[in-house]
Amino acid sequence: GFYSEVTRGSLANPVMSVGCIYTRLSPLLRPSHVLLFHHPSCAIHASSATLAGHNKWSKVKNVKGPKDTARSLVFQKLTMMIRFAVKEGGSNPHLNTNLANIIEVCRRKNMPKGSIETAISGAEKTKSMYHLCGIRGPGGSSLYVEILTDNLKRTSNEIRHILNKNGLVQPQECWLASLQEVGEGHASLTG
Repeated sequence: GFYSEVTRGSLANPVMSVGCIYTRLSPLLRPSHVLLFHHPSCAIHASSATLAGHNKWSKVKNVKGPKDTARSLVFQKLTMMIRFAVKEGGSNPHLNTNLANIIEVCRRKNMPKGSIETAISGAEKTKSMYHLCGIRGPGGSSLYVEILTDNLKRTSNEIRHILNKNGLVQPQECWLASLQEVGEGHASLTG
């Protein structure tokens, strides 16, 4: 390989000679430095400062971070589903088949058992209530949405963000009072 020598002092005079630094270029063009002292009581020192631990944080940041974020979102949705199921049919999975199915999905998604139990007990303790929300849809259509939440302000902000993102409007006027409930319909969104 290629070696370059940098010296301090004179090699002819061992008292004045402090040392030599040899720089060797590896096949990957990374320099590694070896410092050799000429004094008999000094040890040989070798280092490569550019290689140690240079990539660990980027792997954590770029690989583990997005995976943890996606996993957290899945757990958050499952927790909301558990709360809805407990509010509708109770906290006993033997009597509430919807809750039993959601718990099975949680286990398949590797949700910790403690998180499942916390979601069930939290759903029993919180005073979630149903609220009505009006949405102006595409083509001037009006939607009547019933929401189960324990924090109306937070949920209202989340709904407003989703509506703005999709070009819909939450009207300011109160037109919900003019509606009469005659039935119930369920729809699921896929995709």
